[in-house]
Amino acid sequence: MKKILLLAMLLIPAICEARLVIHDGSGSGRQSGNSSPMSADKSFLSRCQNKWPNDYSMQSYCIEKLETALKSVNAWYYGIYRDDNIYNSCYIKWADGYGPQWDMVEYCIERELNAKRRVYGR
Repeated sequence: MKKILLLAMLLIPAICEARLVIHDGSGSGRQSGNSSPMSADKSFLSRCQNKWPNDYSMQSYCIEKLETALKSVNAWYYGIYRDDNIYNSCYIKWADGYGPQWDMVEYCIERELNAKRRVYGR
């Protein structure tokens, strides 16, 4: 367990440095620069540490859940069924002081796409 935690502590800052989306810090969901999801969010560690202080297994699970959701959002965002209105709406709805909560952005996108399919067919 200590080895996993140490590895996570070493890798997470390296992953976070690859962040291409820069938040303005207001928590409003507005961004400067590129607004595409792109890569691991610098806030993953902070969000999960805040939610699960002193529970490293839950922090690890939380980070993994956010990374998985971000990959899913990226796949959709760069896919052929992309809908910028749905993405922007969900992104803004689920952004806070830590940035977007990717698992909830993913859920929101799925919910909205299903509703759109019911309304318009397909």
